[in-house]
Amino acid sequence: MTDTADPYTVLDIDRGADAEQIKRAFRRMIARSHPDRSRDADAADRAAAIISAYRTLSDPERRRMVDRRSDRRPIPPGAERRQATRRTADRIAQTRQRNLAMLVRDTAAAAIAIVLVAYLLAPDLRAYQRDHGDGRAIAAVAAQPQR
Repeated sequence: MTDTADPYTVLDIDRGADAEQIKRAFRRMIARSHPDRSRDADAADRAAAIISAYRTLSDPERRRMVDRRSDRRPIPPGAERRQATRRTADRIAQTRQRNLAMLVRDTAAAAIAIVLVAYLLAPDLRAYQRDHGDGRAIAAVAAQPQR
């Protein structure tokens, strides 16, 4: 029996079967699949699987280990694809958040740069206003096309 074969499936019994039901199922299955009685080519392999399943289920400690292992949920087919899709969606959301953070950072940096430029140019603008005597000079300078 392979490590992945379920002994309950091999003996064709329920998980709640008692020791007597396990023994009856073993005797019934081995009588059909024993290499001395069956002429099938894979009779020896099936008999070995049945014997291994019976040994596993007749020993309480081994049976507990099998039951504990089967309590874990099997991974359904296609779960890897769903997880990959979920990871991709998470990556896209993180990228959007990162892009938004970069946009906020860049916008804040541009605002700071504008404030600094205005602060540095403020004395010149104030002097220009003082020399010309009105505040309309700033509006006129702003309205002129860039060279």
